[in-house]
Order: sequence, then structure tokens, then C-alpha cells
Amino acid sequence: MTSQFDALAADYARMAPEHPVRAYVERHTLLETLGDVHGTRALDLGCGAGVYTRLLRERGAVDVTGTDVSEGMLEIARRRERADGLAVRYLRRDATRANDPVDSVLDGAFELVVSVYALPYAATEEELTTMCRTARRALGPTGGRLVAATLDPDISAEPGYYDAYGFQVSALAGADGAMGDGAMADGAAIRLTLRWADTVIPLDVRRWSARTIERALRRAGFDTVERVRPRVSDEGRQRFGDAYWRDYLDRPHLLILDCTAGPTTPHTTGPAPGAPAS
Repeated sequence: MTSQFDALAADYARMAPEHPVRAYVERHTLLETLGDVHGTRALDLGCGAGVYTRLLRERGAVDVTGTDVSEGMLEIARRRERADGLAVRYLRRDATRANDPVDSVLDGAFELVVSVYALPYAATEEELTTMCRTARRALGPTGGRLVAATLDPDISAEPGYYDAYGFQVSALAGADGAMGDGAMADGAAIRLTLRWADTVIPLDVRRWSARTIERALRRAGFDTVERVRPRVSDEGRQRFGDAYWRDYLDRPHLLILDCTAGPTTPHTTGPAPGAPAS
């Protein structure tokens, strides 16, 4: 399976640490939500070029693994690993594939799964649920925690709304669920166009409602789902000023989900007995 990131890998990896929303909002909120990860066995699901995989290791996580479907992204991550020697492992996996056999390397090997912008790449609710089940399988029968950055269901459809923040949102021409009257349908196909310095990166994603995302997570076996609104770091406020961030924080494109899964019965990856299935 090819990925839209294969051809964009180098540009995306170069832009990620510098883009203001990614640097001062996304990373800040995600790391605050994660808290202390020292000694935690961690998986970065949809790791891309390994930005958060490396951060997890640098913050003390152990047995850190990153998985992604894009060979281009993984090559950049592995090249960085060869230079840094953080003892991080990168594996090619497609989190949307259903009916996979037991993965002896990944299943049940972790206490924490981090996933940054993987969920919006699910093309159907079935794929979305499979992604969530992949995360739950990685945690194993003892349970654990998933912290995921995803597209906020209330993202603004107003043309130009996010121009000041280095990206644009638009409907894909002829796509089902296209935007209308300032709103987007569940599963709407949209394009995020990232712009920073002289780099332009188009990314095709899906907008999933909060209800659909939570249903997928609960079907996968997660017992609690907490929505965390993004926050701006002190450095971001000092560099750009509070007024700059006001419109973004009113309608952020980012939502952090902090999810927990309790123990399951042997040989299952779903909810424990008595837990809600949807």
C-alpha cells in the first residue's frame, strides 16, 4: 500500500517542528496531556518521521516503537535514529487493515499508545474502528492508555479562517459529504493544505464526528474518552501574542483524546465484561 506521505515525506518532516500550530499548540498540549512517561513502554501509532517517537524516548519512555504505513516517512525516521542512537524501533504497519493475524511483536507489548493525526486518514468508519482496535491490541489484556491527536469535528469551514496559522481547509471536489452552509458531514473528505515558508503540502483527510470517533473507540475496547482542548504554550504566546491565537482557539482544527482501557478477559481485545460496546 502506498501512502500520500511517501512523496511528501521530506517536506513534511522539515515543516513539522517549525509550523507554529504544531510547535506551540499541538506539541505543547499533547505533552502536557501525556504527563510523566518515564519508564513507560510506548508505541507511536502512525509515527511519520518519528517526531513524537523521539520525544517519547527523550522523556524517558522505554521500549519505544514507531509504526507507519509510509516507507518514505519511515526512512527519514530510521535515518535520524542511525544518527541519534536513541534505541527506537520503526516498523511498517497499516493500522487500517482488518483481520490481521496476531502481531507477535506489537500486540500486548505496550502500556501507552500515542497517535498523532492517524485517525483522520481512516476512509470509512470501519477503518476508523480498526485503527482504534489496533491501538487496543497493542495495550494487551492488562489495558492502558491511548492519547491521540485528531481533527476537531468542529473545524471551521469558513474560507481563509486558518490562513494566519499556516494552513487552509477545503472540500475535495466532487467528494461525498462535502461542505455546505459552513458545516461538514460525518466522514466528509477534505483537504488540509499546510503552508509555511516556501513549502506547500496538501493532505487529504476525513472529518469524523465526535460521536463516530467515540463509538469507534468504545467498540475497540476503550472505557473512557476525555476530550482535551488545545492550549498555547508560553513561548507561543510570547512570540505571537494572545490576539494572534484568539481565532484559532475559538475554532481549533486539533482535538486531543485521552482514552483509557481496562483489563480484558484472556484472548479478547474488546471491552471487559459489562463495559459498554458503543
